[in-house]
Amino acid sequence: ASFTILKLAFFGSVLAFIMMTKVVRGIGLNSANMFTNLIPVITSLLSYFILKEIFGMQKIIGIGIVILGLFISQIPHIIWHEKIVKIFNRIKLIYSILAKLCDLVLNGYFWSFTP
Repeated sequence: ASFTILKLAFFGSVLAFIMMTKVVRGIGLNSANMFTNLIPVITSLLSYFILKEIFGMQKIIGIGIVILGLFISQIPHIIWHEKIVKIFNRIKLIYSILAKLCDLVLNGYFWSFTP
């Protein structure tokens, strides 16, 4: 029994903490927190495949609510991301126009015309 508790402590606590720390370093805190909401979903799926537990309607609805909640929580980020992309595209367009005008001015195209 004590060996089982040691395995549970190592895999459930120590190893999970180390893996979560690496994930936060790799993808950032906001993205890592999004994945913590999937822990019950992953647990129920693993219990279905490994322990052969039965999926009831409550579990299926719960999984659906969690996944729907994740999608809904990401909508502001997606909209904000699209706005940022549009702003950067406009800035790139203005920059390219200004760069072309500077190129024309510096190469003397505006005052080198002779009749």
